[in-house]
This record gives sequence, structure tokens and C-alpha cells, in this order.
Amino acid sequence: MEIKPLGTEAQILILKKAEDFLRYDNHRWGIIGFGISGLCEQTQKAFKYYNMEIPSIPTIKEYIPIFTYENACKYSENTITGDYWWPRNDYINRLAFLDWMISELEKQLKDNGGMLRETLTIK
Repeated sequence: MEIKPLGTEAQILILKKAEDFLRYDNHRWGIIGFGISGLCEQTQKAFKYYNMEIPSIPTIKEYIPIFTYENACKYSENTITGDYWWPRNDYINRLAFLDWMISELEKQLKDNGGMLRETLTIK
């Protein structure tokens, strides 16, 4: 089954919700010294929040094409390889990468004459 990327607006809303989940985890777990969930897990929770099929971790980049390890290395301070792209307690670089992706997608949306709505309808 071929996976098609989400529309730009949907990608933005998914990533913004993933950012909300990341901030919540950091506030909840970061203050007591536990590591936060990885960015892929936060993104999966965002898909679930919008009642969408939850992609497997390797297929997230099929839905959100700029969500790649290469971009994570380029637009944040990525220091490790493996299952997690950053150390478990590295909230700052996860947030930096999310911010970059959201900013890039918002530029694309604006360049194409679109506007971001606050709700997401998937067909």
C-alpha cells in the first residue's frame, strides 16, 4: 500500500500537537529526572489525537516528508544514532527540530496561498 504525504496544513497541525505533547512530557517528567518520550512517539500521539491511523515509526516520514534523520542532524544538534535521535533528556533539540519543521511547512503553506485553520479534517 502506497502511503501519500499529508497535506501541508495537516502536517503542521500534527507537528504542533506533537510539540504540545513534548512540552507536557518535559514539564511532567523532566523535572523529576526521567527522560521524555522520543519525538516519533510524540508524533504518533498527535496522529491518535486527531483520530488518524497511527503510523509506524519508520513510516512517519512518508506522511511528513521533512521528518527525517538527515534533517534532524542538519537543523538541530543531533549527537547520537540508533533508536533515538537525541539523548532521552534532550528536550531542547527535539523542540528545535519541531520548530524548524513547523516553520518550513508554514512557509510552504503561505507560499501556496493557504491559511492554517485550527481544526483538522482528514478525508
